Amino acid sequence: MNVGGRAAGGANSRTNIDQLARLASPWRAGRGIEAVTGRMASTRIGRSLDRFEDFPLLTGRGRYAGDLPVAAGTLHAAVLRSPHTHAEILAIDASRALAMPGVECVVTGEDARRWTRPFTAAVRSPIEHWCLATGRVRYQGEPVAVVVASDRYRAEDALEAVEVTYRPLPATVDPRAAAAVHGVVSDRRFRYGEPEAAFAAAAHRIAITTRYPRNACTPIECFVVVAEYLRGGNAYEVTANFQGPLALHPVMARALGVPANRLRLKTPPDSGGSFGVKQGVFPYIVLMAIAARKAGRPVKWVEDRLEHLLAANSATNRLTTLEAAVTERGEILALAWDQIEDCGAYLRAPEPATLYRMHGNLTGAYRVKNLAVRDRVVLTNKTPSGLNRGFGGPQVYFALERLMLWIAVTLGVDPLEVIRRNLVPSGAFPYRCPAGAVLDSGDYPAAVETAVKEGGLAELRARRDRARGEGRLYGIGYAAIVEPSISNMGYITTVLTAAERERRAQERGADRRDRGARPAGRDQCGDRFGAARTRPPNRRRPGGRRGLWVAGGRDPGRHRARYRQGRMVDRRRQLFEPVCRRGGGCRAPRGAAVARQGRPRRRRPAQHRPRPSAVRRRQGLCRRQPRQCDCLRAPRRDEPLVAGTAR
Repeated sequence: MNVGGRAAGGANSRTNIDQLARLASPWRAGRGIEAVTGRMASTRIGRSLDRFEDFPLLTGRGRYAGDLPVAAGTLHAAVLRSPHTHAEILAIDASRALAMPGVECVVTGEDARRWTRPFTAAVRSPIEHWCLATGRVRYQGEPVAVVVASDRYRAEDALEAVEVTYRPLPATVDPRAAAAVHGVVSDRRFRYGEPEAAFAAAAHRIAITTRYPRNACTPIECFVVVAEYLRGGNAYEVTANFQGPLALHPVMARALGVPANRLRLKTPPDSGGSFGVKQGVFPYIVLMAIAARKAGRPVKWVEDRLEHLLAANSATNRLTTLEAAVTERGEILALAWDQIEDCGAYLRAPEPATLYRMHGNLTGAYRVKNLAVRDRVVLTNKTPSGLNRGFGGPQVYFALERLMLWIAVTLGVDPLEVIRRNLVPSGAFPYRCPAGAVLDSGDYPAAVETAVKEGGLAELRARRDRARGEGRLYGIGYAAIVEPSISNMGYITTVLTAAERERRAQERGADRRDRGARPAGRDQCGDRFGAARTRPPNRRRPGGRRGLWVAGGRDPGRHRARYRQGRMVDRRRQLFEPVCRRGGGCRAPRGAAVARQGRPRRRRPAQHRPRPSAVRRRQGLCRRQPRQCDCLRAPRRDEPLVAGTAR
C-alpha cells in the first residue's frame, strides 16, 4: 500500500495504517475482541436500550406474511400429503375434486416434471428431490398434490376428493441400516497431525458410541407463501416468510428453470420466529409458483400447525463413535471421530451443513493436537433435515462431553478435573485447532473457576450426596462448549474433495472473480447478482424514490434503471471506504472515489433530476452550500446501508 500517495482524481490521500495497526494489536497480543470493544462494552453492554419494534407488535399492528394484502382474485392452496412413510404412487385421480365448485386446478407430480427440475445440493444424491412427489413418496407428510380453489375451505374439502393409489414399501429409519440399503451419499475422511502415532503411544484408548436424536424448533408463525406467475416475462414473483432468502435463491431459480432475475422474492417486515426452520420453506415456494402458473392467477398458501409438526424440517440425528488416546493423567493426545449423519429422505440444501459446521472445531475447548475424522451422509425415510437452532453444535458436544465424562469414570478422576487438564491454556490465544478453526480469545480455565464459584458447585455436591443417601438418583453434569460465529457457509465445500471443487468451478464457468483474485468487492457483487454497471456508481447523482428490495433483481414497478444493484453495492462500500463528498482538496483515503470533480453535467429529463437542494444539503451533497469536508462522516440513519434500498 502506498502511504502518502495521491488518490485517483488528483486529491491528496493518506491511509490510516496506524489506526488499523492499533486495532489489530490486541489480537497479536492474545487479548482478543474484548480489548477492542472494551469501550463499547463499558458504555452499551448491561444498559437498558430503547426498543422501537415493540409498539406495533404488542398492539396487533405487526405486518406478518399472512397479514399482507394480496392482489384481487388471489386463489388459495391446500396440500395433499402422503400417509405412508415409503410407498409407490400408482395413480392419482383428481376428477372428483375438479368437479367441485370453486376448485380451479389440481397440481400433481406431472406438473412438477413439466415446469420444474430437481433441487440441487452440495452433494449429488442418487435420489432426486422434486417440489412434489413423482412416482414415489419417501416420508410421511411428503406433498403429493396441491388443490387450488377460490378459498381455503373449498381447497381443504377438495383434498378429500383426490384419490391416490399407493403400494406401500419397506421403510428405513436406522442410519446404519440405511448405509446398507440406500448406500452412502457422501463418505469423507480427514487427518490432522499424527493421530495414528498418538494412539499407538497412548496409555489408554477410550471410546463411546452416541445416538443423537432428531429435534426441531417450532416457530409461532408457520410457512406462508404467496406466488404469482408473470406470463409475459416468464417470471415469478413470490412473497414468503423465508429466513435468509438470498442463500437459496439460486437453488429455487434453477428448479423453476428461470434466470435469477426472473424469480423475485420478497419477505414481510415481521416474522413470527424461525430458528432456522423457515429455511425449509423454499420447496413450497417452487411448488406454489407452479401452482400459480397452472391456475393463471396468484396463489396463497398458509401452512397450518398440523402440517408443520408432520412435515417441516428438523435437525439431523447422528450416530457417532468417538475414541480418544489418553495419558495416565487423563490428558487427550488424539481424537478419532466416526460420524453417520441422517439427513432424511432427501439431501436438501444447504445440507450437509449440519455435519460440517463444526468441522473446524471438533476438538471443542480442548488442547488436542491430533485428529482423525470420518464423515458419512445417509438417507432414510424421515422428513428432510435442515437448519435448526445451533445446527451441528449439539450433535458434536453431546458426543464429546460424554467422552470426557467416560474418561473420568474409566480413570477414576473427578470429571471436572479431566476438563481442567485438557482446556486450552490461558496464554495460548489466539489458538488454532488442528482442523483449522481459530479460537481468537478467552481464558477458559478462569471461566471454569468462575462457574464453580458463582454456580454454587459445593452446594450442588452436598445436595447430591444427601439425595444419594436417600436412595434417589442425582447427578451433576459438566460441559465446556465453544460455538463458532456466523459465517457464509463456505465450510459446506469441505464435503467435496479438491478435485470435485475444481470440477464444479469449471462446470459453472468460474473465472478469477470466483477465486477471490479480484480486489474490487463491488465488481464481485455486481457479477454475482447480475447487476448492470452502465456507468461508474460515483458518477450517479442522488435522487429518485426508494426502491423495494427484492431478491433476484430490481423492482420494475419502481424507478426503472436508477435502481441498479451497482448503486446499492456502492452505498454499502462507503461504510468501509469513506469518500470525499464535496470533491474538494481534502485528504481522502487512497483509492477513494472523488465526487464528479471537473466532470461535465448533463441535462436530464425531469423525472430523473435530483432532489431539491434542501434535501441534498442534509445529505452533504449540495455544491451551493460550502461546508466542512465530511469525507470521514458515517452514513446517516436515513441513508441506505443494505443491499436492496436505493436512492
